[in-house]
Amino acid sequence: MKRLVSLFLALVMVLSLSVSLAEVTYPLTTEPVTITIAVAQHNSDAVEDFNTKYAIKMAEEVTGVHIEWIPIQEGNTTEKVATMLAGDLPDVFLGLVGDTAIAQNPSLFVPIEDMIEEYCPNIYATYEESVDGWRTFMTYPDGHIYGLIANYRFNPNNAINGTMWINQTWLDNLGLAMPTTLKELEEVLIAFRDLDADGDGDATNEIPWDWCQKYYAAKWAEIAFMFGSTMGSRGGGWFDIVDGKVTGAAREENFRAALEYMNYLCKEGLLNIEGITQTSDQYNANVDGGKVGVFTEWTNATHISDPELRAQYVYVGPLSAEGYTFRTMPSTLTANRNGFVITSACENVELALQWWDYMSRDVAATHAARSGPEGLTWEMIDGVPTSRSYTAEDAIAFGYESIAQHAGTSVFAASMGLTNCPPMIVDSLAAAPGGSTQTRAYAVKSYEPYYTEQSMSVGIVPTEAQEEFDFATEGLSDHINAFAAESIMNGVTDDSWNAYLKKLDDLNYDYYLEFMQKKLEGNWD
Repeated sequence: MKRLVSLFLALVMVLSLSVSLAEVTYPLTTEPVTITIAVAQHNSDAVEDFNTKYAIKMAEEVTGVHIEWIPIQEGNTTEKVATMLAGDLPDVFLGLVGDTAIAQNPSLFVPIEDMIEEYCPNIYATYEESVDGWRTFMTYPDGHIYGLIANYRFNPNNAINGTMWINQTWLDNLGLAMPTTLKELEEVLIAFRDLDADGDGDATNEIPWDWCQKYYAAKWAEIAFMFGSTMGSRGGGWFDIVDGKVTGAAREENFRAALEYMNYLCKEGLLNIEGITQTSDQYNANVDGGKVGVFTEWTNATHISDPELRAQYVYVGPLSAEGYTFRTMPSTLTANRNGFVITSACENVELALQWWDYMSRDVAATHAARSGPEGLTWEMIDGVPTSRSYTAEDAIAFGYESIAQHAGTSVFAASMGLTNCPPMIVDSLAAAPGGSTQTRAYAVKSYEPYYTEQSMSVGIVPTEAQEEFDFATEGLSDHINAFAAESIMNGVTDDSWNAYLKKLDDLNYDYYLEFMQKKLEGNWD
């Protein structure tokens, strides 16, 4: 009987996306109820009070449940979450805990596998309809489900981090063609360095190529890809995958070649050496100030507030260094099985589940939870949620005067909702013609032929294996990043490279690769 009900609910979802999939009586409570939720806050989010965000405000008015938010800024989450796990737990973690934290501390979290269908009928119907093998994906080795999915089920736009952008006006000012190889780009950078590319009368104030190791979409990895190195890819780490075999990218000659080339560019004043240490705010200020010729970013609209300046930057398809072919490892699954996780401190487990189910009640609701009210940054076109071009005037009309100056940028988009961890969205927004989403989609499409063959398994790593891995490889990532920074600043010698390789061995890099092979295969026997 339950199966028939589920099929019926799924049919309702297909027939009408704007109608809730299950009959639920609201408000959920007539007594004052507060649930504390620790949430990962996007670095670009300019809103201090989460309860002023559109979907969250509507949820409280309808459900009667008040949320006390504990926002944790990106970059500070690991230490903050560890402190919470050791003591003062929130009722819910939203987008903050991973497989390892849950597998190692199961007593701190509430198993919900027997409650999803009853208290989350909308979510249950969506899983049944749209997520193949959802129970396998969400179930831990101990047989329990501890979280509900957040984020896009799959979003091709999220497969990679940065895409490259170049100032077309600067190219036109200097009579230069769009570069198609890294060597051609270097020639362009020399012109940007030596000539008055921006036409302001000062030939010394341009930054030919900027980057930022502290910003997710502008790290040295974006240059390493041009040498065929997958180091630091969004979908991987310090390895490559060739013919189903995990290989040691951290040892490869192409990684060394990429670091040597970055050092050369820095010494020649073609690549900003401050990229090693500058903050993301400093990097963004450089780009937004119109003094950068080339940069990597999510889109040209991410941090450039002036629409006219933004329009000067066009994307550059993947460029390969001479003798190499561009490669990167995509992240093919963006769904977070630990999106909404209830802790043992929660006294209102059923209400917490029902509140998240309300946020997940239909397609429009999930997009509103992430992107704000319909009609501003997105809209329904023939039943399809579609991104929308909008202006500062539109933002003001919707009541967003305080951040209207950021209209069209990532700051505004990140301020609209639960950007990092919305309720599961089955399909990403369709691209609006000429909008930033379409611009990003076009850019990402050009990278797809250069993706590696596959990414990691989606299975959950057994606790014992993860604990052993964490202990055995402690310090490995720090060593690789430190060597990269030192090499970019001061170059690579045979002695420094050999010392680096020896320490890789000392930090159990071979074991690291063996672990990743098991993870790829889902084989823990």
